[in-house]
Amino acid sequence: MTVTALASTSDVSKALGRDLTDDEQNRAQHVLDLLSEKFRNEAVQTFSVETYTHRLKADGGLIRFPRTPLVDVISVVSDDAKALQWVREGNAIRVPSLGSDGFALVTYTAGFDHVPDAVRLQIADETQKIMNINPKAREGYSQSTEVTGPLTDGGTFGTWAVGGQAMLSPDSISLAHKYRPRKTGRVWVMRP
Repeated sequence: MTVTALASTSDVSKALGRDLTDDEQNRAQHVLDLLSEKFRNEAVQTFSVETYTHRLKADGGLIRFPRTPLVDVISVVSDDAKALQWVREGNAIRVPSLGSDGFALVTYTAGFDHVPDAVRLQIADETQKIMNINPKAREGYSQSTEVTGPLTDGGTFGTWAVGGQAMLSPDSISLAHKYRPRKTGRVWVMRP
């Protein structure tokens, strides 16, 4: 399986405010790939344009799509396989012949032709945070104390940092949820 990262190592470099070393390039790419897949799973979104076929119920002749943004409508047919006339209205189509209780089998393309900037920047920022985790936290310590003469310096590490694992922050999860497929409140059945 090939993973397409939602951000690039140059985005991570910008988030860090410096160029990455060769070792950091490899680590950054690994973390980007891992976080990108976790973000896609949380968003229930591929961040690419895909083709879908759904059986959708009209509401007053208007059909709303569970997958957006709508790119193109390929076909709209009735349950008895007759082509239906339709007019696009933003991320929906109006099918006057369906009324309020009709169904149509709709084949359409929807999705993103590029990764939204908010997603790209969030993934890059998460990656730089993981790359900057204190080495002691990465080793599994939850707190650290250093004593130098009469001076003591100590602190605790955030639970997300302990072990150095790549995981999405609550902020990233919240952003991912904004990209989830829209709940139309309508009946739709995917074609097998």
